[in-house]
Amino acid sequence: MTPKPRRRLTALMLVGVWSMASSPISAERGSQPSAPQLSLADQRYLTQVARRTIERHVLDGGDYTPSYVPPSLAGSIAGCVVTIRHHGQVLGGGAAAPGPVLEACRRAAFAAIDKVAETRPVDLDLLDLVVIGVEVLGAPVELTLADDFNDIEALERLVEPGVDGVILTVGGRTKQFLPSEIVNQNVTVSDALLSLAEQLTTTQAELAGARVGRFRTCEWHERTPGGQVVELHRGMTLVEPDQVTRATLTIAAERLADYMVRRQRVDGLFGYQYEPSLDRYTDVDDLAHQAGATWALSAYARATDRSGVRVAALTALHYLADRARDLPGEPGVACVVSPDEENAAGLTAASVLAMIDHPDRELFADRRDRLISGLLWLQQDDGRFLTAFPPARHLAGQTVQPGLVLLALARAYDLRPRADILTSFDAALPFYRRLFRSEPDAAFCVWQMQAFAAMARHTKRRDYAEFTFQMADWLLGFQLDGRNCVYPELHGGLAPYGPGRVGVSTAAYLEGIADALDVALRRNDSTRSTEYERALRNGVRFVLQLQVRPEEAYYSPAPSEMVWGVRASPTNNLLRIDSCHHALTALTKTSSVLYRESDSAAGR
Repeated sequence: MTPKPRRRLTALMLVGVWSMASSPISAERGSQPSAPQLSLADQRYLTQVARRTIERHVLDGGDYTPSYVPPSLAGSIAGCVVTIRHHGQVLGGGAAAPGPVLEACRRAAFAAIDKVAETRPVDLDLLDLVVIGVEVLGAPVELTLADDFNDIEALERLVEPGVDGVILTVGGRTKQFLPSEIVNQNVTVSDALLSLAEQLTTTQAELAGARVGRFRTCEWHERTPGGQVVELHRGMTLVEPDQVTRATLTIAAERLADYMVRRQRVDGLFGYQYEPSLDRYTDVDDLAHQAGATWALSAYARATDRSGVRVAALTALHYLADRARDLPGEPGVACVVSPDEENAAGLTAASVLAMIDHPDRELFADRRDRLISGLLWLQQDDGRFLTAFPPARHLAGQTVQPGLVLLALARAYDLRPRADILTSFDAALPFYRRLFRSEPDAAFCVWQMQAFAAMARHTKRRDYAEFTFQMADWLLGFQLDGRNCVYPELHGGLAPYGPGRVGVSTAAYLEGIADALDVALRRNDSTRSTEYERALRNGVRFVLQLQVRPEEAYYSPAPSEMVWGVRASPTNNLLRIDSCHHALTALTKTSSVLYRESDSAAGR
């Protein structure tokens, strides 16, 4: 997208800040800002003060003065922001400069309700419908940047999105962008700073002497009008390790499956990408990811026998099956064609997996067998797989799609053992093992782990198991925990591309690690079993946090489009169907392998 001229100008002006600022600096983080430490009891108390302040102001214009101040708040100095919302819409917000925190909360509440009154009549009936959010601000710390620092996007390295807010001061005027705004508006730190600059100045000369800082907050919101409050971390509810139970995984999967079903379109596929900050579904789509969602729902329907999910998956599966076409000159060999004629191998592979795992799989037996033959047709003499069918035949992209093809073949072998599939795996193993050793990649591991784990279970082959373990062991080196990450909400996430990119891809990695654990248990590998189980528990804790709870949709005008879906990352609230299908599979597979012994003991 081409930036607007004014935005491009502002970006150029900001570049000048680093060389023109009156007190610049060094590229070190320097001192760390800190968030105010407020207990849940303190949060409830301040929210009650805000609400009673507003009610008294609306009732008779009077001033509410609490008769008791908890000792934990006495002497606390902080700024405060109070926001009043109705069905996600901000009716009014108010901010108060640093002062005694109780007084700052009251002043912010006054400012918020006065803002509401500018646009609509305010009465006590309205207050019964609104929810209140409070953000208490810690002291800002000025950022210091190197003299030669001229890339504003490098600011991302100095500011932790969703944890740090940014503050810009120009000529004695100050504007701030809250951490919560960065999350719920889906903006980068750089864009937040550009927005502040646009509000404060129009010329580069005015930016001389500008100061940039960062700060942290303690943020919470009412669950319901006047109800309990919940503290959010990067817009998420913190899930504690002891909350990872069979029941929580089961409930989370049920809610997620229902959410995906609600997103089904009239053509049988699913709303692909929802942007909560704009309340819209985007025009982008990906048929291979749609097939993946169909597969996830098919497998879930088979495991749970839930009729609504079964029907939804069947409807989507008919759409995919109707796109099966025989290859020219290759009788009995077919692929699933895409509207753009790219005909990615992964599209056919995911469709085959859905046909295998759906409870009504026999409806597709003929087309499934032709598609399996098509997947085998893709393999070359050196063991690799083409990654698309004609007319888009090519060898590129060996990282992701071949693993999905192999997984589809492994599941076909599970359905009916076939010598040609085993031969295909024997040819593929040396090629993809060499590729992984020379160019290890996390995306490669997702499907390859699952494929070779499946064949290791069937054949009890040591080489298949060892390749699975090799990938799992490497991948777990990127799991975040207290040793390499100071943010508890990120612990358990797998971040092979850097901590700043940890997100729902963790769910995809867990799918393979769950299978690796299953193989380790079968081979009595106690060391790996212990390590993989720990990694799964920690990882699924992180994934549970990505599922949107009602209180986390406080900013959405259409919460039903968000609640129980899965966001892309802690700081990216896009809800894509592929994020949902990976999370659904990870939740069900993790539950199955972690609680297999309790299931067996109960006679399940």
